[in-house]
Amino acid sequence: MGEMNLKEVNIPKFHSMVKFAMKMGMNDPSTMRPVLGLGAPGIGKTEGIAQLASELGVGYKEIRLVNTSEAELIGIPYQKELANGSMVTEYAPLQILPIEERDGEQGILVLDEITSCSKSLRTACFQLTDGQRKLGNYQLPKGWLVVALGNGISDGGNFVGLEQAFINRFRALRVKADYDVWKKWAIAKEVNGNIVAFLNMNRDAFMTFNPDTCDESEQFASPRSWKSFSDMLNFAEKEASESSTELDEETIDIYACSTVGENIGHRFSAFYKYHNSDINLDDIFNDKVTADQLEKLRLESLNMLQQNVVREYGRRMKEACPDKGVTEEGYKLTCSAMRFAFMCPTQDMRVFTLRDLQVASGNRMNQVFMQTRFIESELGKRFDEMVDQLSDVLS
Repeated sequence: MGEMNLKEVNIPKFHSMVKFAMKMGMNDPSTMRPVLGLGAPGIGKTEGIAQLASELGVGYKEIRLVNTSEAELIGIPYQKELANGSMVTEYAPLQILPIEERDGEQGILVLDEITSCSKSLRTACFQLTDGQRKLGNYQLPKGWLVVALGNGISDGGNFVGLEQAFINRFRALRVKADYDVWKKWAIAKEVNGNIVAFLNMNRDAFMTFNPDTCDESEQFASPRSWKSFSDMLNFAEKEASESSTELDEETIDIYACSTVGENIGHRFSAFYKYHNSDINLDDIFNDKVTADQLEKLRLESLNMLQQNVVREYGRRMKEACPDKGVTEEGYKLTCSAMRFAFMCPTQDMRVFTLRDLQVASGNRMNQVFMQTRFIESELGKRFDEMVDQLSDVLS
């Protein structure tokens, strides 16, 4: 049985639950039951829900409860005189909650860090999830879905509490970090290829938070911190390239340690010193690289080259194929990238390179696979030999 009697799912499956609950509520507002996701800090529970709202064409509001007071949520009290002359206290709602006229009839309201706020504030939030969906004088629009996010008991962080009656109001799930899922997202978002290569070889470095061994103030590696480090590294590499300089190992070590912690940061900087493979990406896409050249590379250099080819392929495909179709240039780019994959020295590396290229292509590779000229080519015949291992690429 999972912690708190909740089923454990990865980020995409949790977002699918949110999407299903929203679509169900859009079809029949009386079924609009809130969703709760509990998981370790930094795994990406919040990221993606705003994009999901955009895809559904609905509004989006996010409230970080640890930075919110009860007055901000409930509203400012004031005295109102009734027709019979008696006085009552009412509340003037503030701007942080959804207002139909401003934010739309339908939307997603995220209550973030629900397990880290005070019990009294959580009780106020509870009123938004019951049958009335009212808070003071405020009425949550009937087309809005409440999604609450927080840490579980064993996730560390600032877990203040979560009452059983609160959980029972929700469709609740445990959310876990999944490297393979994150990697697909990272490739699509152009996370630095050297970081992805490092994590391919060091899965233990993906998520290092452990509430049993980590001090509560200790820096740790997480999906969120790897993305932050990627932003730094991408910018640093861009500046170095523009000034024709090299990034020194100490600088990389400082950048890495500042975002993913000293232990993992040192390991990454030691890995990164092999990022220059003396093989030019232009040569790969012009079919000027041989299998012998790849075999001579250190394993670290080969893995970094592989991920940088994937990233560069994705970038070039976006330029060559701005629409969903595949242009002649896109066809040539795909064939060159696949030739590189087939030159990789091991079968496992050939398989995961083709899988990563498919993600980077935005699924355009499938259109290449279906072309007669590809099927009849030597490249197509080589690909056909690996079909059983690449069923997920073809799906």
